[in-house]
Amino acid sequence: YFALPLQVAAQRLGVCATTLKKICRGFGIPRWPNRKIRKMNRTISRLQGMATEMPPDKQGRINDELQQWQRKREQLLQPPGG
Repeated sequence: YFALPLQVAAQRLGVCATTLKKICRGFGIPRWPNRKIRKMNRTISRLQGMATEMPPDKQGRINDELQQWQRKREQLLQPPGG
């Protein structure tokens, strides 16, 4: 649900947004991560586009950065404590 806006996630879970925020804070999630995830997705897409346009001998640095962003996104999408 983190990839969804807070209001949509709350509606799908059948709770109000305030309740969802309180639950998240109880699990150590201070802010709803939707915007951060969207930014990461945009950055990953941009880097993928750059990697395909570069000659293969110069893709190493871009691919390293791409992997770092993908790892950060996966960590953010992990359930708390998991």
